[in-house]
Amino acid sequence: MVERWDVFARLVVTLCNVTITPAQSVPPAASHVLPPPDVILEEEPTRPRRFVTSGTNPLGVAMGTSGAPTGDVVMHVAFSPDGKWLLAGWYLGRLDLWNTSTWTKVRTIQTHQGNVTALAVSGDGSLVATGGEDGKVKIWNITTGASLVKLEGFGSDPMHLSFSSDGKLIAVAVKGGLGQVRDVSSREVVKRMRANDLTFVQPGDILITAQANDLISWNLKTGEVARKLSDPEDVFSLLKVDWKKGNLATVGVREAGQTIWDIPSRKRRLKIESGHTGSFCADPNWGWIATASGGDLRLWSAESGTMLCGSSILLLGEVSGSADGRWLAAGVEDQIRVWSADSLLRACGGAAAP
Repeated sequence: MVERWDVFARLVVTLCNVTITPAQSVPPAASHVLPPPDVILEEEPTRPRRFVTSGTNPLGVAMGTSGAPTGDVVMHVAFSPDGKWLLAGWYLGRLDLWNTSTWTKVRTIQTHQGNVTALAVSGDGSLVATGGEDGKVKIWNITTGASLVKLEGFGSDPMHLSFSSDGKLIAVAVKGGLGQVRDVSSREVVKRMRANDLTFVQPGDILITAQANDLISWNLKTGEVARKLSDPEDVFSLLKVDWKKGNLATVGVREAGQTIWDIPSRKRRLKIESGHTGSFCADPNWGWIATASGGDLRLWSAESGTMLCGSSILLLGEVSGSADGRWLAAGVEDQIRVWSADSLLRACGGAAAP
């Protein structure tokens, strides 16, 4: 573990010695409309429904029972790391679990007394954590649906969650307040810090936070800042890290869009002009990035920054990609729409996986 930390520290030093220079910017120009999804998941019927398209509705019209709107909206979606499950957190406080082999719903849990504000799955796929508008974080067993842990005392809505690799710690970013790292077993607070977003990364289970103008890596053994990357021109709101591939992607508030940082080369590699982004995900090979920006769902090349395809969708929630790169899911009103990455890339003019 010490050797891993030393490797991490040396690499972060290179990141933190970056001279902030303008990244390559590419105007969004797509020649393709986002194709209809391969599968739609919703309350009725319980089986997935296929889409048909029309000239006025290129994203497709669901075939099957119409039904009146329930008033509920999908806010968060997340795949388990092994790809077996797709989870969805709803505005009215419930959590759904779907089997990705059959696309059938396995379980519904009423998790909170209000909006599900955050969702995360542990690295081994056994635990799911939900944050709620009731100010609580709850941890559930995915297989049984049993409630395991309830965490309180955050002072506001939990907005982002991240498990350590062994599932023993959970980091919580809180709306307008101090985030926390909690010991799952003892429920004790390990660390408090401000963070717009946060994530545990390996090696060493280092916690990285996006906090105003700074990206900070924390040494949780000492509780101190290990390294810091600052950009006075922007405010970081979201982040994703793939340490194995050396990619760090951030969303800026002032410089609206994504910036992809190439850690080994010590500089920002690419700026994607996606506008103010509420959610984004990258495929495992970092060939493409999907963004939810307002009511727009867009697919971008992570190599050139070019928009491959996009469409406007009302009440668009979170987007999430599976760890194996096979699927892209998005919460759209009271549905979960799922695209096969291969068919999506072929339709959008990108390179499908071999």
